[in-house]
Amino acid sequence: MFVRDCMTQNPITVRPESDPLAAVALLKCGSFRRLPVVDEQGNLVGIVARSDLEVFLSKAGSPGVLKRQHRVEQVMERSVVTVSPDCPLEEAANLMMTHKIGCLPVLEDDRLLGIVTETDIFQQLVSISGGGSPSLRLTVRVL
Repeated sequence: MFVRDCMTQNPITVRPESDPLAAVALLKCGSFRRLPVVDEQGNLVGIVARSDLEVFLSKAGSPGVLKRQHRVEQVMERSVVTVSPDCPLEEAANLMMTHKIGCLPVLEDDRLLGIVTETDIFQQLVSISGGGSPSLRLTVRVL
């Protein structure tokens, strides 16, 4: 199984100059935890987490000041671990565990195609193991 089999295609993105309040609204509306940040050409330049935005906003001042002075680029993580759509799912899971991250943007020819999250990987694991449906498990021990 590969990343392309379970990634979310064409994810919602924000620009570096976006208003942090608007980014939080997008995250809440879509029930997401992270948003890829892309430049005018659609190149990935970072990723921003809802938790980081909420901490930033709690310290940033009034909404009027926020709109004029603050931008997503002040909060985003610029060093982003990415994968290709042909990356095996277990390799993507290992990257997430190694780097202690919850998602990986999926790039092909430096263009953002999608995003794969830990939830996507868990859903695939449940699906291929028959989780959620009645089944019989047989364990064989080799001595």
